[in-house]
Amino acid sequence: MRSMSQRTECVLVLLIAFALPVVSSIASLAAPPTAPAITEDGLRSLIIYEAVVLLALLPLLRLRGWERAHLGVVWNGWDLPAAVLLVGVTLAACSMVDVGLRMFAHAATPSPDALVARGIPLATVALASMVNPLFEELFLCGYLVGVLKPARGTAFAVNASTALRLSYHLYQGAPSLMIIPVGLLFAAWYARTGRLWPVVLAHATFDAMALAR
Repeated sequence: MRSMSQRTECVLVLLIAFALPVVSSIASLAAPPTAPAITEDGLRSLIIYEAVVLLALLPLLRLRGWERAHLGVVWNGWDLPAAVLLVGVTLAACSMVDVGLRMFAHAATPSPDALVARGIPLATVALASMVNPLFEELFLCGYLVGVLKPARGTAFAVNASTALRLSYHLYQGAPSLMIIPVGLLFAAWYARTGRLWPVVLAHATFDAMALAR
């Protein structure tokens, strides 16, 4: 297992984690949505998919020498206030993007409210808001930025992480533009600090805010 090159490892991990969501998201662009893109059944399927992939990939990463410290998932007392700061900065950045679209493109990003079906049970919202942030940030920041930053530099790592994040959110349509500042800030934060929990907690906050309607 250790004889596998890091490039092969990276391609394998990303294909297992994101190939299906990326293909599904891109394919959805060909058919205009007739119902909210995010439903209770969809969230349950996502939770199961991400849990299975986590259980499959974490042993692989462990065999390849990836420890908790390498991924930035060792908790410390500053992670919670850092998450609060990251939430505030990210909300401000998304607001600036929306204002910029209004001023320069004479358009506003549609409200994400229409993306989410009403009445999703709180238990499903809570579980999705735990599993999805951990899954995405572990692989998009902890793993991908961790692999690319030493090899290709911080800017490349941050942009690659953001591009991959955007690619599987395209099914959201115009609101997916908000993924760009979110992805850039999350990946840049991780690249700068090496701390994953603030990113996971910030992501969980945004998921809970969007889903609990």
